[in-house]
Amino acid sequence: QYNADIFGAPTYGEIEIIQLATAIMKSFGATHEHFEVAINDRRVVDAIFKQTLDLADDECHRLYKVVD
Repeated sequence: QYNADIFGAPTYGEIEIIQLATAIMKSFGATHEHFEVAINDRRVVDAIFKQTLDLADDECHRLYKVVD
């Protein structure tokens, strides 16, 4: 897992973070066979928790703690 932040990036900040993480892995000698980049969007999980499971906000928060 990798964590980096970009402040003030207008539209392409997420792409730059992915490029940075990939470049770091390659600098250690890794190839695309050694790692993968997984992208998550909390809005999808929110929709599942709230619409499919019909959970309240506090229940969603507690379930996030378990999932994370």
